[in-house]
This record gives sequence, C-alpha cells and structure tokens, in this order.
Amino acid sequence: MDRLEIAYEDFVADIRRIEHLVEMIRSIKKFGASDIDRAEGEKSEVWEEANALLIQSKERRTDLPIMTGSLLMYMAGRFEYFVRQLVEITAEEMASSVDSYQKLPDKFRNHLKSQTIEVLQNPRRYGCDDLIADGYLKDFSTLLDGSYDATKVSVSLLSITDANLKSRVLADIAKRLGIETVWKDIGKQALMKLALETASDGETTKEAQVKLDELMEERNSLAHPTGDMTFPSPEKLLEDAKFLSALGQAIRDLFRVYLAQWNT
Repeated sequence: MDRLEIAYEDFVADIRRIEHLVEMIRSIKKFGASDIDRAEGEKSEVWEEANALLIQSKERRTDLPIMTGSLLMYMAGRFEYFVRQLVEITAEEMASSVDSYQKLPDKFRNHLKSQTIEVLQNPRRYGCDDLIADGYLKDFSTLLDGSYDATKVSVSLLSITDANLKSRVLADIAKRLGIETVWKDIGKQALMKLALETASDGETTKEAQVKLDELMEERNSLAHPTGDMTFPSPEKLLEDAKFLSALGQAIRDLFRVYLAQWNT
C-alpha cells in the first residue's frame, strides 16, 4: 500500500467514525422521544443506567445539534489535514525521484522560495517560532549551494496556508506541485458524478466547488457563533461525510496519476 493510499485510508476511517457517532446521536434522539410501554400492574427489574440515559436524553434532546456542529468542525479540519498530507507526501516523492533541485517543477521551486521568505518574515502567522523559520531558511540555502539533498526540501511549506481550504485554496495548493487543473480533473471523475448526482464534467466541477465552499463557511460560522446561528442536522452531516469521502478519493487518485507522469 503506497503512502497516499495509507493517508486516504486513515482519513476515511475517521469519516466512518463520524458517521457512526452521527447515527448514535440519532438513536439517542429517538430514545429520548420514546416511553416505556408496560401493561397495567406489570413489573420489571429496574435498570438504573438505562433509566438515567432515558431521563438525560429527554432533557438534552434540544442540545444534541451542538454535537453535530462539533463533528462538522472536526470533519472539516480532518479533511484539511488529509489534503496537507497528500501534498507533502507527493512533494516528498517528487523530491526523492530527482538528483537535482533544478529538475523539480518551476512552481514547486518558486513557491518553496517565496514561502520560505514569507514564513521567515511572519513566523507567528504560520504557527512557527524563529528557530523553525531559521531552519527553513538554512534548508533552502542548502538546496542552492550546488549539492542536492531531498531531505532538505521543506515540503510542509508547500501545504501551509493562512486560510481555510475552500475551493480556491485547494486549487492554489495543487498548483504548487505543478497540478494546474485540479478542479477540472475532479469534475471528470465518475465517483464524483455519482456522489453529487451530476451528469456533465462542468456541472460536477461547479457543484463540488460550491459544496466545499459551503461546508467551510458553515465550519467558520460554527467556530464563531452568533445569536442566530444554526447547527447542521444529522442528515446534512452524513451527506457532507459522503461528499468529503468521494472528494478525498478523487484528489488522492489525481495526485497518484500526477506522480506517475510528471517526470516522464
């Protein structure tokens, strides 16, 4: 199993955990709406834990949407982490497959240079301290001194952003590796058409971009609550999980194909 596949399998496993938790929330909601139906005079053993759960589920049914909101925020963050993993794995594979820094794509090298400078100037903005930023600069200078060491290619700089992973940001990250038409290619994927119930490539691309942007907007609104905020329903969360699973697989496949072809 290649590293891209391992990253995807780990991502999907977490998505499945989220789906299971959503189903549990739905069960608790139904449980809280139920009543014990006993014939008059019928006796039964007291199950204290079940009785306590019934009382709590009745009293907290209106609070359950907070749990779905928390799961949506986690799911969006997990997707962002997964995409960063794919970018860094792909960049590492590219770097290790050449014997010269100059053989890497121009956009790869140009972004590595500009991002090294950016992080050096604004380390806190990217969650770094001065020591880490200086290390990036040292590694980059090593790449320019004539010798080549693939381990000195700071691949994390190619995945780092200061914004949520909306469709525009995803396209920008892919271009750093040399992948110019990631959304156009995603729209061609049959699995995306099935997930989105679309027919044409263009419709699939547009719908996927809209859904990702809406999901990230919803994540932002939950992270910065206001008085009129709404929480996602369990059904909506399951729909988003299905979408991200398909999108993650499509991106993994595109990166895999790119790795096989970029240096041929």
